[in-house]
Amino acid sequence: MGWIAVMVLVLVSITVDVLWFDIERKRWSWLNNSTKLQLAIFLGAFSVVSGVIYYVMS
Repeated sequence: MGWIAVMVLVLVSITVDVLWFDIERKRWSWLNNSTKLQLAIFLGAFSVVSGVIYYVMS
């Protein structure tokens, strides 16, 4: 897969998990009191780290 496709896949899967699948807040409970800005920063940082890992391993 291309780098952009991997980043889109990672970002979509994490976003769907945080906002849709984890309704009871069991996996992401430590993000309960976060603002939308903090959540966006977390998702962005997670995407960057995932991209770096993917780039280094490929």
